Amino acid sequence: MTSQARPHDRSPCSAGVTAVASVGDPARARASERLLHEFAYHEKLPAIWGAYRSRRLSVPALMLNGERDFFVPAPSLGGSWPYADDLRVQVIPTAGHLLAEECPETVAAATCAFLQ
Repeated sequence: MTSQARPHDRSPCSAGVTAVASVGDPARARASERLLHEFAYHEKLPAIWGAYRSRRLSVPALMLNGERDFFVPAPSLGGSWPYADDLRVQVIPTAGHLLAEECPETVAAATCAFLQ
């Protein structure tokens, strides 16, 4: 994947071009693919199937979501609050699903602000 393969001009993060271009490195691309695969099959699917519904998240949590996320659309986020004491949802305008690659500066700033 090259930096021209994604519509970065719509991203709120200038660093996104560099981050996505770095996935063009085959080793890094394989590592990203493995990480996504492990998360999808070992965490996301059980969550979708209700594996965690009997549990309550009791620590403060921040959920960052892209406005254009195809996998977890922003309008679907409203149903999480009954399962968490302090869940903060922040929707990143014009971003998609891979926030850390699309807009790493925005993700870092939101995370730092949340942790302070």
